[in-house]
Amino acid sequence: MNIIFFHHSQIKCHFFKKGHCSFLKYFKEKFEYNSIVATSILNAELEKAKPIIDVVNFSDGKKELSKKNIFFKELQYIIKNVKKIDVLFCYHFSTYSKILCFLYKMMNKAGVTYIKMDCGERYYKGFIGKFKLLFNSIALKYIDIMSNEIKNATEHYKKLYSKMQNKIINIPNPIKTDIIQSAGFANITTNDKENLIITVARIGSDQKNNEMMLNALDKIDMKGWKFAFIGDIEESFKIKINDFLRENPNLKDYIIFTEEIIEPKQLYDWYRRAKVFCLTSKFETFCNAQTDSLYFGCYNISTPVSGVEDMFDNWRFGAKIENVNELRNIFKKIFDREIEPMEQFENIKEYAEKFYLSIICEKLKNAIDCYTNKEGEKLV
Repeated sequence: MNIIFFHHSQIKCHFFKKGHCSFLKYFKEKFEYNSIVATSILNAELEKAKPIIDVVNFSDGKKELSKKNIFFKELQYIIKNVKKIDVLFCYHFSTYSKILCFLYKMMNKAGVTYIKMDCGERYYKGFIGKFKLLFNSIALKYIDIMSNEIKNATEHYKKLYSKMQNKIINIPNPIKTDIIQSAGFANITTNDKENLIITVARIGSDQKNNEMMLNALDKIDMKGWKFAFIGDIEESFKIKINDFLRENPNLKDYIIFTEEIIEPKQLYDWYRRAKVFCLTSKFETFCNAQTDSLYFGCYNISTPVSGVEDMFDNWRFGAKIENVNELRNIFKKIFDREIEPMEQFENIKEYAEKFYLSIICEKLKNAIDCYTNKEGEKLV
């Protein structure tokens, strides 16, 4: 069986953060699929995966291609190799993905089309909305499997496309256990933990709203706790960091900025030591950094972004915050030992198993198997 993943995004670090290569590596190693990635962007993590995953590079390396040019190259690739592709894996329920699936199914009816949506609930209103809904309903006739990361969103789309609801399934983004465990973090205990809170993100980006964290920590008594901002720092945010440290010189040894960490062993060592993971994003679909934190038994503080109810078992393993005052109050309770983050450590680790890469891939494989038999022929 050959599975090919078309990656339309121009976000350079997209692959391993979203777990796509982890999906494809697992399908190659455990299910003996020939896994192929077609992209115009190569990053360090994809380069590492190349011995296992075949890579089709649409770029000449001299300049970035536009999404339109990438799309035309994808069309050409499908036309040339359609009979060699058993499973077409597209990212986003976009017009590009729909057209690729339509073209592929017209040329290879025995093949399987799969779209990973990566979006929350969408509502279609007015004439344009009704047109989009009709277009999507037609497109779904040529899509065999469409997954959404979030339970509520999955149910929303099942109702929206009720005649084809059996095609729509819930497949959460996985914890990248393959990378985590190969980096040496197979067994985490409370002995690993320190009085440490971490956030992992593009520090200072508008989406991540890290300024809320600085405001909540302003003039606070951390009582020996530390807070680590892990990730590449936006230039504009560095000014705010300098202002914060100038106003809070006593916190200089307790607020840490690591810049971007590429090496998995170094990155996940921060997770190993942390008791708490904090996220203040204005929006997310299903944040991989949060799911990874569950593997390490971290208690979570988070804004109510998409997917968190699934991740934290309806907030059993996390504290919901919606503004800086609520965040500051949670920090104070942790620093004053009114909240003990390690109280649910074992329960969090056990709950995290449902997001393990092996479990998620088995679920997707079962969905694909509903459309194919061992010879790869479409079942009636």
